[in-house]
Amino acid sequence: MNSCISAGAAQLWKDFRNMNDRELKARLNVVRVPERSDEYWNDFPAQVRLRLSRLAAMERPRTSRAPQWGWNGGLAFACAISVVLFVPLLNTALKSERTLQQDAEKFPRDVQALMTGDHGMQYLVADGE
Repeated sequence: MNSCISAGAAQLWKDFRNMNDRELKARLNVVRVPERSDEYWNDFPAQVRLRLSRLAAMERPRTSRAPQWGWNGGLAFACAISVVLFVPLLNTALKSERTLQQDAEKFPRDVQALMTGDHGMQYLVADGE
């Protein structure tokens, strides 16, 4: 039975491909619309949704993990480069801060300010009056 329907459908397709608009309209006007019950039309939207969800599940594209691995690898590489570049800078800044704290502790309260000059750091010392 299916082979008859398939053969008939193939013949109709060939006929439809070779006809012009006037012939198509004439054929469509001759065909009668099938009668459907109210139950059919009530169930129709649910049937369409069911078929569409099945088709969507079957046609879901398979995604490759390669782009995800590429982005993750790039992010990891950027983090590693950041650590390599910024850790020495952070250590230098911390050493400078420790040096300044130690120098400030050496002098009593008469240290007013530290000033950077042509010859490095210079202390401006005021009398303890």
